[in-house]
Amino acid sequence: MTIKLRTQQIVIDVPRATSEPWVHLTVQRVELDDNGKELNVVDRWGTANRRLSEIALDTVSYFEPVPGLDANTMTMFALADAIKSAATDWIIEKYGGTKNANGDVILDARN
Repeated sequence: MTIKLRTQQIVIDVPRATSEPWVHLTVQRVELDDNGKELNVVDRWGTANRRLSEIALDTVSYFEPVPGLDANTMTMFALADAIKSAATDWIIEKYGGTKNANGDVILDARN
């Protein structure tokens, strides 16, 4: 059985008007059979949280599908890819696992 962890939900929260933003990830656990078919899905299995001040200068790689954009410009696809990349890294930092060729976090893969 293979266990995949994925980001189920991302929330950017500003608890008070004068407080700094927090980024909260809700992590879903997906159990797969040897053929990659879902056997079980555990919603809200875990969380990962970061204050904006902790991650403000972090950099991530992302894919930009539109060539030749002006400097400091990205598509929403690229933004989503960058967010996914950061979320995947946070999940691996907290729960372990490795990123496969599809960008999925594999927690436990047994043959």
